Amino acid sequence: MKIELKELKVSAALSQETTAYTAVIHIDGAPAFHASNRGHGGADEFDAVRDYSGPGLKAVDDWLAVNEPPSGPFEADPAKRTPWDCGSKCDLEMMVARLIDRHEAEKRLRRLLKSSIVRIGEDGQIYKLAMKPTDAGIAMVRQTHPTWVIVNSASSEIIDQALTILCGSQDNEQSVYARQRANRLTLEDARWLRERNNKADKPCPDLHAFLSGLIEKEQVRLNRYRADREAEHQARITAEAVSRSNAPD
Repeated sequence: MKIELKELKVSAALSQETTAYTAVIHIDGAPAFHASNRGHGGADEFDAVRDYSGPGLKAVDDWLAVNEPPSGPFEADPAKRTPWDCGSKCDLEMMVARLIDRHEAEKRLRRLLKSSIVRIGEDGQIYKLAMKPTDAGIAMVRQTHPTWVIVNSASSEIIDQALTILCGSQDNEQSVYARQRANRLTLEDARWLRERNNKADKPCPDLHAFLSGLIEKEQVRLNRYRADREAEHQARITAEAVSRSNAPD
């Protein structure tokens, strides 16, 4: 499923708690949904385009949940992570936010490349040199600093790397795999990775077993947390009811 944003208009002036925008979402090349957000903290609004007959919102969300990486946790260290901090599976609203971030990063990168020679530093940050991006200048920098990653006239892989940095988002495949290597997976990470493993040409049984065990463990932990919170909520309701019944008329 190919999801694209067309006719995107972002209003920085109206963007307060959320990004204010309007756009048309295309699914597999066809206009599917009118999308918008007012910028005041509310959820995105999606309305089907007239005569659209493709996948509905639920079908799109279901596809995104297994094909796009989840969002990461607030706390990186699993030992300090609260049970509810288990990441979030990708849905259309999250995907739109990622596409808007990408769109804004592309505009910013075009401006940078037009005015300067740009490189990716060893620390994974974007730096611009105080030099006009002429062919001769770019060639000289590459010759003088052969280990530098120069973005100007670079391959699509380096351009994509630069855009990922400018997006500033950690919600990507590389972040999930980094958490996997560091043994810091969330519940949603594990679900996503297990689905990818299941769909692989040669699924790894050991990986499936490991991820299934982690999912079961984290789900039990989350269920216990929810049960404790519900018990506390009911206890407060009971206490308030008793207090009202004992109050003098």
